[in-house]
Amino acid sequence: MKEYSNYIFDFDYTLFDTSKGMNACYEKAFSSIGYKYKDNELDLYVKESLEETFKRYSQDPNLFPIFEKFFLRTSKECMNNLSVPYYETIDVLKILKSLNKKLFIVTGKPRERVIEILKKYKCTGLFSGIIGYGDYKLPKPSPDSLNKCIQSYGLTKANSVYVGDSSYDITAANKAGIDG
Repeated sequence: MKEYSNYIFDFDYTLFDTSKGMNACYEKAFSSIGYKYKDNELDLYVKESLEETFKRYSQDPNLFPIFEKFFLRTSKECMNNLSVPYYETIDVLKILKSLNKKLFIVTGKPRERVIEILKKYKCTGLFSGIIGYGDYKLPKPSPDSLNKCIQSYGLTKANSVYVGDSSYDITAANKAGIDG
C-alpha cells in the first residue's frame, strides 16, 4: 500500500455531514428566485458548483447573484450549527496528524464556513491549509482547486492524495496528477 505525506480532503459528505445546513441554504436560494427547492436532489447539488445548480432552473444570468447571495447568507447564518463530523472523523484526522502527515481541505464551501465548523469541534489545528469557494476559478471536476492547494502549500504530487465522496473528486484528482 502506498504511503502519502499529504492528505487533501473534500469537506461536505467526506469529513462532515453538512446536509441539514445545505438543505437550508438551497431552500433559501431557490426561494429567492421564485423556485421550489427539491431536497431529494441535494446529493446532486452538493457535488456540482453553485452556478451549475442554478443553471438547472434558470438561464437568466441576472438572477444568479441573488441566488448566490441568499445561499451564502444562509450558510453564514446556520451552517455552523447544522454540521456534524462523521463518526470517527476527528479521531482518524488526529491519528494521521500524529503520524506527521499534513492535512488539507479543498472544498466548494467558503473557507470561512469551514474554519467556523472546525473551530466548533476544536480541530482547526489539525489542518495545514484550506482552499475553499472563491479561492479558485473552476469547480470540480476541474483540477483548479487541487492545483491551487498543491501550488499554495508547495506539495509534491507524488506524495499527495485527495479523499472525497464523488466521481467529481476522483476526476479532479486524476486531472491534477495525484491519487484519489
